[in-house]
Formats: sequence, C-alpha cells, structure tokens
Amino acid sequence: MKKFLLFIFIFLIFNISSAFAAGCATSGSCYWVGGTGNWSDTTHWATSSGGATTGSVPTSTDDAIFDANSNATAYTITIDSTANCKNLNFSAAPSSGTITYAGSLNVTLSIFGGLTLLSGMSVTRNNGITAFKATSGINTIMSNGVDFTSTSIQFNGAGGTWQLQDNFSIQGQSLSLVNGTLDLNGHTATVRSFSSTGALIRVLTFGSGTLSQSGVSSSLTFSGSGLTINGQATGSITMPTASGGTFAGGGFSFPQLIMTGTNGSTTITGANTFANLTYIGPGNTSGQLILGANQTVTGTFTINSNSVQNRVWVKSDTLGTTRTITAATVMIDNTDFQDITGAGAAAPFTGTSVGDTLGNSGITFTAPVTRYWVATSSGNWSATTSWAASSGGASGATMPLSQDTVIFDANSITSTGRTVNIDVPRLGKNITMTTLPNAPTVTFSSFGSIYIFGSWTLSSSSAVVFGSSSGSLNFQGRSATTFTRGISSFSGSFTVSTFGGSLTLSDGLNTIGTGVIALTDGTLNLNNFDLTAQGINNGGSNTRTLNMGSGTFTANGVNGSNTWAMNATGLTFNAGTSTIKFTDSSTTGLSFFGGGLIYNNVWFARGASTGTITITGSNTFNDFKDTGTAAHTIAFTAGTTQTLVYWHVSGTPGNLISINSSTTATYSLVSLGGPVSADYLNIQHSVATPTALTWYAGANSTNNQGVATGGSGWIFTAAPVGTKQFGGGATVLNNMVIN
Repeated sequence: MKKFLLFIFIFLIFNISSAFAAGCATSGSCYWVGGTGNWSDTTHWATSSGGATTGSVPTSTDDAIFDANSNATAYTITIDSTANCKNLNFSAAPSSGTITYAGSLNVTLSIFGGLTLLSGMSVTRNNGITAFKATSGINTIMSNGVDFTSTSIQFNGAGGTWQLQDNFSIQGQSLSLVNGTLDLNGHTATVRSFSSTGALIRVLTFGSGTLSQSGVSSSLTFSGSGLTINGQATGSITMPTASGGTFAGGGFSFPQLIMTGTNGSTTITGANTFANLTYIGPGNTSGQLILGANQTVTGTFTINSNSVQNRVWVKSDTLGTTRTITAATVMIDNTDFQDITGAGAAAPFTGTSVGDTLGNSGITFTAPVTRYWVATSSGNWSATTSWAASSGGASGATMPLSQDTVIFDANSITSTGRTVNIDVPRLGKNITMTTLPNAPTVTFSSFGSIYIFGSWTLSSSSAVVFGSSSGSLNFQGRSATTFTRGISSFSGSFTVSTFGGSLTLSDGLNTIGTGVIALTDGTLNLNNFDLTAQGINNGGSNTRTLNMGSGTFTANGVNGSNTWAMNATGLTFNAGTSTIKFTDSSTTGLSFFGGGLIYNNVWFARGASTGTITITGSNTFNDFKDTGTAAHTIAFTAGTTQTLVYWHVSGTPGNLISINSSTTATYSLVSLGGPVSADYLNIQHSVATPTALTWYAGANSTNNQGVATGGSGWIFTAAPVGTKQFGGGATVLNNMVIN
C-alpha cells in the first residue's frame, strides 16, 4: 500500500511539473489578457483569447499572442526578466489606443520562431535584447512599419532561417548575425550597426535587398570563417552616416556599397571585393574615405563631391603605405588621393579636378599650376574670385589644388584690413607670402587640420595675423621642406607628418592658445632656433627624427601630458645643446614623459607653482634644474633611473622641494659627474649612486628615506667648503652654491 501511494505521489508531481514546463497551454498558444503588466506575471497569460489565466508564462514552444481581447484600451507589456516564446504575434490592437512593447534595461527576450508586429504600436525596450533562436524552418518577420528603436537584435540559432516580409528597422541599436541564416528577401534592414563574426555557420542573403547603416560613427562588421554572403549582383549596402563610420569587410565579396552624405572619416578595412563602390561627398564639408587594405571593384568605382571646395579625400589609413584600388571603370570628380595606386582596366584613373596629396600611382592628376591671390577685398580660399593665373591678373582662376604653387605678392593685398579665409582643409604644395605691403588676417574654418604638401614662407617685413584655429597646421611634404614664420605670430597647433621627408624651421616659432607641436612622421629640424609652445607631443611608432639644435624650447602649456610626451619607438632624438624650459606657473600638475631619451638641459622654471612634476621613463640629462619658488614635489616613476651630470634642485627656507617616488617603491638617481650639493629638500624612496661621488642633501633638508621602502646614498649635511659640484658646475662656499 505504501509503495502504491508513493507511486501515485511521484506520478502527480511528474505531471504537475510537466504541465508547468509546457507553458500556459498544452495547445502551444498563450494569450495576453488584462492590459498593462509584466511578462513574468502569470495572471496575464491565458489558454485562449480573452480566456482564464493559467498560472504560467510562455516557454520556447509556446506562441505569445496579443490580440483584440488582450485589453479594450491602450496598454503596455514590459519584458521585466529573461523571457521566452516561440512565435511572438501582435495580431490586433485594442478597440482604442495601441500597444507599447517595453522592457527593463538589458533584459533578453528569446524568440524561437517568427515575429509579427502591429502597425502603429510602439517598441521602447530600454536597451533590451531580442534574440531570435530558431534552429529549423523558415521563420518570418513582419515589422509593419514599426521601428525597434531601443532593442538590440540577435539572430542566433544553428540551422535557423529568418526571412523579412517587409522593411525592418532598428535605427537606434545594433543587429548581429551570430548563427543561422538572415534573408533580407528583397527588403531593407536599417540598423545603427551590424556585425557577423566568429566561426559559426552564418548566411546573409540579400536578394535584391539592402543593408542600410543609419547610425552616427557606427560600423558594419563582417569576419570569421563561417560566413557566406549571397546576392552580390543584386543587393546593396548603404552608409548614409552623419559623422563617418567603419566598414570592416573582412575580405568578403559584397554587393554594391554606397556611401552618401558622409561627414568626417569613413574607413574600409579588409581586402574586399565590391560589385560597385560609390562615395558621394556631403554638401557642406569635406569627407574622407580611408582604406585599410586593397580593394577590388568589379564594376564602377565612383568618387564624387558636390563642389571643388567640399572635396573628398581618398587615402591609406597609414601614411606612406600604399593601398591599391582595382576597378573596371571609374567616375571621379573633385577628389584628392594619398598613397593610392589605381589598377585594373580603368587604370590610369582619370577624372575632373583630381588632387595629388602624394604617394600615388596609376592616377592621372590635374596638371599643376601657379595661383596668385587677387581678391579685391576679403575673400574665401575656395572662391574663384580670389585667384588669378598671373600676378595681379584677372580673377576667375580655379582654386589651387594640393599639387599647385600658391603666391601672395604685392598685387595680392593692396589695402589694409583684408582677410584671407581658409575654408578648405588642403591648401596646396608651396605657399609663398613674402612680399606683402599690407598684412592680411588669415582665418581658418573649423577643420580638424589644415594640410600643406610643401613649404610655407611668410613675410619678414609684414606680419600676417593668424586668427583662432580649432585644428592644427599639418605639414605633409615628402621632400626637404621649410616653414618660415617671418614676423608673424602663429596661433594653433603645429603637426609634422613628412613621411620620408623633413620640415626645417627657417626661423623661430611661437604657438599660442592650444598650440602643441606634434611630430608623427619624418624629420623635424628646429634648426637652433628658440621656440615657444604649450609642448611637444611625439607619439606613435612611425620613423621620426627630432633635431633640437642649440635653441631653447619654452613649454608654457598647462595641459598636462601634452607638455612633453616622447615615445622612443621609431624616434631618433638629437638633443644637441638645447634647453627645454617649462614655465607654467599654475597649480596644475606637469608630466614629463621622457621616453628614456638623452637630453641636454631640462629646466623647470615654474615660479610659485605648487603642482607636482612627474618624471616618466629612465632618462639621461646633462643638467636637471628646478628653480621653483614654492613648495612642490618632483615625483620620479617608481623603478626608473635618472642619469645626470648636473643636479640643480634646491628649495628655499619654508619651501622645500619634495623628491619622491610615484609610489612607495624606489627610483634611482645616477651621477656621471662629481659631488651633488643641494639644500631644502624632502627626500623619500631615493637611491642615489654612485656613493663614491657623494650626494649632499644639505643641512636643511628632511630625511624621509626610512619611510616605507627606504632609499639610500644621500648625506644630510652641507657639502664641505670648496667642493666643486660635478667637475666645475658649481662651487660650494660657506654652504652657498655659486654657479
């Protein structure tokens, strides 16, 4: 009897569990009832349309249906926790109002079948995820004009196929094809971004359909061994992005790619093949098409801008590294090329107003000319009324291209108060402004960088006034070029990207405002002149040479790491007999990223600044000097070694200079000269060597060497009278350092 009762109990438990596992109905259909509520609320699911609730929610084998009996008036269904269903069907609206399909942040609804939305309904999923996970059959998706505004879409089911029945839009979020087949079926899928990556079996079928990117600075990404793309002959991919984006092609073959109205930089990566490749520039600025690999176009390669001013720039993603475009035919208008080789049946490429920004082959460029500025009053660089083919000649000549020579002479600026407004980013090759009886004001429109592909010479007798600039003056010549400032005061940043070439300063340079000198490629020769700027930023790992010469570089910036930032990789640094002087007197901390290089003199003349000076890298100095008048800290990166000949760092009574580590670990100071004599220091974590040369901290310095990780080598007394510091750099007389 006990065994029989136990059997009955187990049988009941099994059947009850099975009933719950089956979802809200054994028929496989679950109907929403009761209006607004959460998906997880069991009181909202019925076994029939408008029927009684079941006490359970849909499972992966149950259709979830929202119909006319779900509620009489407008209501909201919220995906509040992980949820599942087979087919999701919004089949009918309430008698008044509509349905809002909402969700909690980042919650996933998995659909193991298809989807039908209701025209006029609202989808506000709060960055939720809708995952399609069918593993067999053709599962249809009918949007009825509804946009998945705030839900990401994933197609992830081995063996599953999803077929669009109309246009599909998730303009605010991303779509990813992880596993299975997505068939556009001749319709348009509009997304902010798209990705299909990995090794799982994936198929993207276009038919005559279109994959359209609508997002700002977003991407279309294709990669991995498991991806197949069908419909190259009839499909389309469009990228009408507002601020550029990335097409990461992964080396696949694609239908035509059409990029229109692009503003900023659009990058194509992967060695891809396109049926056609089209780039149509915007109407009010200049676009860039940047190639990260060679591209093949079996049909027509079209690059088009709306005007000679708003030109398109097609270039390699790496300065000096050539990218090849192989095309059957080309249509090119108002376009500049850099590091591009034209190949295929269309080579050499030809077009209208084609600019050479160097490093190209297989392209026929517009013949170089000389253009003279002749605007009768203030003028724009892009205007034909500003240019003539001869000095003082009739206006109406074309705007200079990047291969052209530009001249401002006595016939260019015939009265005072003139303005030259540079409203294009690429100016020309060599620009000469030497004979100007009336100095103009030069202003820059808001471009990231203004590019010059040769030398620029300003007048030594007439001061050109440079207006404010939001970007930098970028020199990209590939031979020996020069910049002559004359008596003009240059405002803005100054970038040197002279691949295989050089830029030599013919006189001093002063940059103000946000002016930082950046060396990213080639050689910058300061040519023994004094310079003033916020700092130098020598980033990247390209081949670069910086020749300091014998001048003084005054860094007056308050922008932290940009004050002095050196990356030694790829850099040849010749310090010469230069002095690098930091004059920022604010309380802002200052970082000296030395890059492990050899310097001549480095001088921190920050006055009453209390900001910390942080020294990064194991560097070598001839003279390391600090003449600050307020208490402050010099922090050396833990584990680094500073090698020096002269140490000129001493505080004053009541204003000790702290010599410390960036952490509690030690750093090393190595002398290459004679004894060190200092005073009014607060020393911690410092290992000073060699001890045979003697490091005198002075009688008024504070010994914190025993705190945490202890330092060594310093002697906390005054140097003996008559001691010569570093072989004659200074002599100590009665505890006073005489230089």
